[in-house]
Amino acid sequence: MHLNKGVRIDLVTLQHHYKHATVLMTEWYAKLPETDKELFELIEEESDYFDLALVDHWMDPATPLAGGLGKRIKAYPGRHHQPMFFKTRREFVDSIRDGLNIRSTGHSWCLSEGEDCGGRGLFEPPRCGDCGSGVIDDSFTKVWRYIKDQQDELVTLEDIGPGGRAKVKKALKAADAVLEQLISFQEDVLDD
Repeated sequence: MHLNKGVRIDLVTLQHHYKHATVLMTEWYAKLPETDKELFELIEEESDYFDLALVDHWMDPATPLAGGLGKRIKAYPGRHHQPMFFKTRREFVDSIRDGLNIRSTGHSWCLSEGEDCGGRGLFEPPRCGDCGSGVIDDSFTKVWRYIKDQQDELVTLEDIGPGGRAKVKKALKAADAVLEQLISFQEDVLDD
């Protein structure tokens, strides 16, 4: 949904808020002329506040990041780029956050605007490990430990067949890579 100023509100957020059975129902209500714009604006403000705090966390040098986009964010300050000057850190972070549509998959932050994985990363966490639209921060470390533990257990099963075993090994490799990025970064920061 778009408000007068062009901001997009996530219908899934509204679906959960109103406890609708489907997003289609939420979309139908959102299109009614008497829809409560004040509530949408309140949800938009809360979403903006959350996104701003999240991007600020990502830009903190002490925050470990994995995922394809997470690696690019960490590399950003080291690149040779045209200097930009902002009056405040908030203005800088807001300039980065502006226009982003940040969604959680439960194991990463997805900023995809195009087709990319088509949402398959929601059900296949290893896809998010090196996705160019994915950010995995320290809030997901525990989740990735659980993913690794599951894969460690699955790889020992005898009845998953060669295809299943290959898929598990690929997922285990992705979980190991994500955890290494998150944990080794934290250890490096502690050493400094």
